[in-house]
Amino acid sequence: MVRSKTLAFSVPRLVLSIALMLLSVGFKPSSVSAAFKEFPSEEISSVRTSVVGSPLGRKVAIPDGLAFSARQDIVADSLVYRATEWKGIFAALKIPERITESYAEFQDLLTYKVNQLLTANVFSKLIMFFSFSAALVFFGAWLCLVTGETNWRSALFKSYALLNNAPGVSVVDEEKPQSAFIANILFVTGCLTFAVLLGTITSAIEVALSSALSGTHKIVERDHIVMLNWNDKTIPMLRQIEAAASDGRIPLKPVVILASKEKEEMDQELADQLEKTTLPIFTRKGNPGTLPDLRMVSAGAAQHVLILPDETKDEADLISQAACLQALQADRQPGKKIGPNKNDIKVVVADCDPEGERDLDELMFVTKNSFSRRIMAVTALEPRLASVYTDILDQSKGSEIYLRSSEMYPWLQGKSFKQMGAHFPDSVLLGWITSDGKVMMNPSGNEILPEKSKLVILSKNDKITCWRRAAQTKDAAWSPAVRDVEQALRADPKHVLVLNLDRDGEILSEIDNILPRGSSVTAVHPDPIIFWPNHAKFKHIQGSSLSKSDVKKIPLHDIETIIIPADGKSESLTAGERDARVLAATKIVLEARKSQGHTKPLQIIAEIQNSLTCSLAEKFALSNPGVHIQCVQTSYLEAGAFVQVLWNPEVNSVYQDFLDATGSEIVAVDASFFGPSGSIRTFGQISELAMSKKAVALGILRKDGNVDMSPHRSASFRLEEGLKVVLFADGV
Repeated sequence: MVRSKTLAFSVPRLVLSIALMLLSVGFKPSSVSAAFKEFPSEEISSVRTSVVGSPLGRKVAIPDGLAFSARQDIVADSLVYRATEWKGIFAALKIPERITESYAEFQDLLTYKVNQLLTANVFSKLIMFFSFSAALVFFGAWLCLVTGETNWRSALFKSYALLNNAPGVSVVDEEKPQSAFIANILFVTGCLTFAVLLGTITSAIEVALSSALSGTHKIVERDHIVMLNWNDKTIPMLRQIEAAASDGRIPLKPVVILASKEKEEMDQELADQLEKTTLPIFTRKGNPGTLPDLRMVSAGAAQHVLILPDETKDEADLISQAACLQALQADRQPGKKIGPNKNDIKVVVADCDPEGERDLDELMFVTKNSFSRRIMAVTALEPRLASVYTDILDQSKGSEIYLRSSEMYPWLQGKSFKQMGAHFPDSVLLGWITSDGKVMMNPSGNEILPEKSKLVILSKNDKITCWRRAAQTKDAAWSPAVRDVEQALRADPKHVLVLNLDRDGEILSEIDNILPRGSSVTAVHPDPIIFWPNHAKFKHIQGSSLSKSDVKKIPLHDIETIIIPADGKSESLTAGERDARVLAATKIVLEARKSQGHTKPLQIIAEIQNSLTCSLAEKFALSNPGVHIQCVQTSYLEAGAFVQVLWNPEVNSVYQDFLDATGSEIVAVDASFFGPSGSIRTFGQISELAMSKKAVALGILRKDGNVDMSPHRSASFRLEEGLKVVLFADGV
């Protein structure tokens, strides 16, 4: 059936149709016809033929309400509207789908812009807020003008007062209904804008507080201390830095730690280990080998940088970190250089491979285990020497090594090493570093001080006194009981047992170099030992130090000293796990000693890092008569050396010479060699006697293990049994 009536739109329906069509084609009137032209003529012809069934020019009705004229090419050319045909038009042009798509796009755009606004910085938000507020004030003023205000000035003030709820302005004072309506609208709008402002400020405060608590903000410091990476030496390093700062040896500066470890874990460990610290410590999680993370901790502006090894990184990573650090510091501090001088930037790379090749000459490299192995080895000769090294390396007490320019004391020029010692009343001269960097520790007594050298001095504090005139010391003689004075510098053979041995036997090499001829070393290890001592007699017992049956097989009747280093067989062990193994080995060997019925005095040197574990180990001695247990916190002592090197990199070469197996050694000799038993000697007299045999007297080691390093030359000591003199001497 053909419908002949034409489409007659009412005005509202026509407006709605046009609006919807405009929305569907992108709000452009010119694109309305283009929307119709999207239908190709071939498709229209096929529809006309198959659906309408009339190739002629008369009008026909189609099921969807579309009408085509004969031989038309474009639908829009002869489209005839009828009362119900707008639904067909919308369906054919997919207007509902386009409206939905347009609305979705508008919604996405609005969401995107709102998110941009919400994530903008506070300054941008405030600018947009005040701009919007100003627009509201002007719009409100226009509304006030419309409702009765006479001029812009009064209208602007009224709008501003209503929007900001200014005192003295009320919305209930308006007489006209339209004025009261506008006043209430402005008041409510002002409340909303104030809420937005308050929310913006509150959000900014919350974000800033969250950033501060989470530690994600940049640290802006200068001349501070930066520690890269985290390992078992981090806490001891912080303790030593705090001790040195508390003692006035170094200035108190903030310490910033950048490591790949989670910040929460670092903060928790610091809270557990350093409960009452006064040291300002900041932690950040990041990659020390990337410039953005180094910038986050202001590493380029730091005065002291310590690069610690990381369990997950090798030495190449440390070198990469150092190179990035150099580039950053060159950019941030162009007027400074990395070096050992007072105003230079100090960069120390700790625990490096001693055989590694390095192209960064400006950095100071401290070789791996150089301190711990040596300290544990010297205890084989005299267990109480651990107290001597603790006194020298620990920043919280005792003496320390200082460097002083010889130009500070011009009256020393031209004097020999033997003559110079008497000019230092309360410190000990150990040697010097020449202008070309050569370290000369304990030089010949007739050696003349070179010009522009740096003196190496052992002193209790940095207030070193150097008299212009040498102190006069009353002559003293060696004990008449000593037929050969060289005997005073010669130690008796020792018999040592080493547990928890590394397979490469590195500590055996140190022990072999320091033990006197005729000594013996017994080592326990489940596998064959790579290194065998050359000087001492060596016996390898195949077994485990943690096996009671294996330890009971060890003959302990001749053993005088047992050394139990931390188990280095597995680097995956934590410091606490290593301490636990040392404690277990100590208990097992004491049970074996008791089962064998030995009562001979025994010294046990245990490498334990935790103070609580040390106290537990020392309690074992209470139930074992004749046993003395000495705990050595090597990580803590190494950290003390690192702090000194960090402040004065040249001290590293002194320590390397100090701990080197060749050259002079720190030894403890019986005080009776310096005079008859019961006689009194001043430290000055002891120093003169030691100097006559090419040795430097460092201090006094008492029977109870307490030490008095670098005492005043006038200090008197009774030469009694058990008292020993600590010497820095050539050969043992």
